[in-house]
Amino acid sequence: MKPLRAIGFALLTYIITLAIGIIIGLVAGFESIDMANPPMRVRVVSAAAAVIITRFMAALYFRSKKVARGALQGLYLGIYFIIVGFCLDIIARIPQYMETNTWAGLWEYYQQPIFWLTLVLIVVICIIAWQKATSRQ
Repeated sequence: MKPLRAIGFALLTYIITLAIGIIIGLVAGFESIDMANPPMRVRVVSAAAAVIITRFMAALYFRSKKVARGALQGLYLGIYFIIVGFCLDIIARIPQYMETNTWAGLWEYYQQPIFWLTLVLIVVICIIAWQKATSRQ
């Protein structure tokens, strides 16, 4: 495992997923205030986009010959993706916290079953991605 590489890929994955989530929200016609509690169809599309982007980024991560491969390495990569995402979620919500003195919107987001399903899928995708990257070489 290359920790700095994993963190870099996790950052890129988060940024790309965030950008696509914002685009989905804009296309669906939501204002920024509505994005705290979007309809289920927007959540499902965003989750699907996160899984697809994770698959692409994990495959790129494992494409390098300098990176160790294996299911355990995929698990570690998935954990890096989740930890970095959690940290960036907290950082992104600091201005809201300073204004309202509550993390309510973030906790509501984390309580959604589709959020937990997405986390599980991200880890599974990262575990599987090393095999796909290895088979192409």
